[in-house]
Amino acid sequence: MIEIHNLTICHRYDLRKIIDDFTLTVKPTDKIAIIGEEGNGKSTLLKCIVDSQLVESYCEVQGTIQSKNERIGYLPQELEHKHAEKTVYEYFCESDAFSLATPSQLHDIAQALGNDVEMYYQTQPMSTLSGGEKIKYQLAAILLEQPSILLLDEPSNDLDISTLAWLENFIKESNIPIIYISHDETLLANTANCIVHLELVKRKTEARHTIMHIGYDAYKELRDKQFEKQMMDAQSERRQDKLRMEKYQQVYERVQHELRVV
Repeated sequence: MIEIHNLTICHRYDLRKIIDDFTLTVKPTDKIAIIGEEGNGKSTLLKCIVDSQLVESYCEVQGTIQSKNERIGYLPQELEHKHAEKTVYEYFCESDAFSLATPSQLHDIAQALGNDVEMYYQTQPMSTLSGGEKIKYQLAAILLEQPSILLLDEPSNDLDISTLAWLENFIKESNIPIIYISHDETLLANTANCIVHLELVKRKTEARHTIMHIGYDAYKELRDKQFEKQMMDAQSERRQDKLRMEKYQQVYERVQHELRVV
């Protein structure tokens, strides 16, 4: 189980907070979707959960992240540059887990990804793979390590429709918790059971977050209702302000009239 307590992250260059007093406990059945606009700290939060040293060059981090011996599998947003020109086989050979895996384990993971065992032995450079293939091969390397939780940074980027359908099923059928970032509303609606919404408000000077253990559609509906209420409250406040100003104007004009009479 991963427990995050009072996590605050701010940029080093201007000390602006992008995460403020964030607390979350990850449960075994969680499929947690992190949503929000670009630049709101989604990838930084994910990296901090993996290892706070991944962000220490540009962020200061306060608070605690307790993983309690969890084996974290982390899929970055892009294939690391150091792997780009390696063949698929060379990429897998870098992992001790690959050389130690049994034929049955290799088969089961390949099958879960919709491939056969030949996937591990390709001589094609990693850089030439499609977006979907890069995701699947990186996931295969991660799954060989037998993680107890998966962290996926925008895995739905650059995927075709069939691979998106596969990813959706992979997340839904996973027997370990997954925390992932995505902007794909169909994927979010069909997979998430917890929403973490990161926002920067007040002209991006203040960090705010919302955590709700509900699906994406339910969260979106709730947000729409809250926004509608805020709009109605604002309109009501403007009407009240207008009435107050009219009343003030009436009093002012009456006083001015009485002064002229005197």
